[in-house]
Amino acid sequence: MTYFYDYGRWGLTPPPRRTGIRKLKHRLHIAGKDKSGRSHYFTFNSFIWSAQVAVYSKNTKGEEEDSRDIFGTTIHELAHVAHWGMGYSTGQFVLDALTSDPKLPESWAVGVEWKVTKDIYGSYPEDLQSYTIKSITDNKGYTPLVIDLIDDENQKVTHYNNSAYPDDKVSGYTLKQLNDALPGALGSWWSWRTKIKEKYNNSTEENVDYLFRTYN
Repeated sequence: MTYFYDYGRWGLTPPPRRTGIRKLKHRLHIAGKDKSGRSHYFTFNSFIWSAQVAVYSKNTKGEEEDSRDIFGTTIHELAHVAHWGMGYSTGQFVLDALTSDPKLPESWAVGVEWKVTKDIYGSYPEDLQSYTIKSITDNKGYTPLVIDLIDDENQKVTHYNNSAYPDDKVSGYTLKQLNDALPGALGSWWSWRTKIKEKYNNSTEENVDYLFRTYN
């Protein structure tokens, strides 16, 4: 699984590698749990020799996950691991969650999960383009921002110009570009937006503000 993340064609920053005396204690451990639960990444588990990433075979409703679901979930959690390795932290996550929602880390992980899973399996199990603006902003930080920055679908147009859906006029960014613009320590939703606009030329750039503002 980490092979796809580290050596795939997406240009993603890999999870941090440990060397020397820290290699055994702090290497990344991924646990497969054959039961219901919510998959997660807990960075502090490394200090108690426990798996930092746990992926469950059944969702919280007790429904079996197929191989594509498990693959996507694992990629999602690896995106968190790599983001934390770039300087984002549990403290920043808690701060984001308290002030609004953890939109930055979760939107990033959702986007990586979508792109990598879609490229490997040819499809993605959830239609994130069917979400209204309200359902997106009520979704505890799990927004389709990265998807909207990459793809060329305008949800408002797809849904017959229904203003309940995002008017997504942005397209053409790559996962590598969005990865390289990710803020690390003390980074914010808005600093990510600024770095994306400053680092890259894109003909749809003038509409980037709309997506960040709408999903905030």
